[in-house]
Amino acid sequence: MNSNKFELIGNANYIDIRATEKGNFIAKVLLGIYLGRDKDGNGLYDSVEVTLFGDMAEKFGNSVQKKDSVYLEGRITVNKYKNKDGVEISKPQFIANSFTKVVFDKDRKEFVTSGEELPWDTK
Repeated sequence: MNSNKFELIGNANYIDIRATEKGNFIAKVLLGIYLGRDKDGNGLYDSVEVTLFGDMAEKFGNSVQKKDSVYLEGRITVNKYKNKDGVEISKPQFIANSFTKVVFDKDRKEFVTSGEELPWDTK
């Protein structure tokens, strides 16, 4: 079992795709995620930045648009650096190694892959 793994479903609120000088791609995605409800029944949401590299980043940029729902899977690393005051900062970084576009099926009350036959597709 891999204990360094994440699985997230959310909406792509912001997508930034760039090519490096060597022609490789890097995609940064701000993923809006649903956290559940508070004690008053209000929805709780947050955002997580996820990074994709290489061919996966290029495919993501060609197939996912802002506000699309996606399922991302990958690993977590810790990015350590010193800020301008010389203080060492540790920041978790989510690196995706796969993604799938999904849609929310209201009848089933769950996310399904966009290629899966949905109940209203059959007559």
